[in-house]
Amino acid sequence: MGIRIRCTHSSRQIALLTDGCVVAANHVSVIDPFAILAMPGATLVASSGYNRFIAFTAFLLLKCSGGQFWNGADKKAFSRNLHKLRTHPQGTALYTTPEATINNGRGLYRFRAGLLSRGLPVVPLAGRLILPFGLVASPLHASGLASFLRVLMMPWAICEMTYLERLERQEQQSGQAFADQVQARIAQHLGIAATLWTREDKHQYRQLDKQVRP
Repeated sequence: MGIRIRCTHSSRQIALLTDGCVVAANHVSVIDPFAILAMPGATLVASSGYNRFIAFTAFLLLKCSGGQFWNGADKKAFSRNLHKLRTHPQGTALYTTPEATINNGRGLYRFRAGLLSRGLPVVPLAGRLILPFGLVASPLHASGLASFLRVLMMPWAICEMTYLERLERQEQQSGQAFADQVQARIAQHLGIAATLWTREDKHQYRQLDKQVRP
């Protein structure tokens, strides 16, 4: 696929920084998981938000890659895995995309508290996907399949991954306030907006826009 990963940290530095932590990354494209699983000790929380074709294709690619991932839809297994991680955090870095949807690279959807408020340190990961001709990987109105094919057709793609300083939730801080802090930190590094729009807002807007278009 011609995907290259560009990271300012060495593999050893990444392993030391993320070991036993939740790594919160902004979600810029459908190929994010493959860049993430190339990182040392990475375990990915697999999302169920894609259509069946994308989900099935991603599942096959992830299995072939040999990467470790948790199925976010299996609540019982997810709880067991999370308990094990709390008990023995060493050797695992749990990667998640708290936006729960793909952004268009110009702003971040609001982060969900979810895994960010489970008592584990959080490492913000600022990701950027660079495509030829300055193209956007995931236009607002593009379907998951269209975005996937769009990236596959590119002669090359560069995944920039910047690990930021580890954060810990303060005792008096709410889960959502901490998630907003993590979101703001990534947005600040990327120089884009940290919005209050959610995944649900995105899909509602797309539906309304589709209805008013001739």
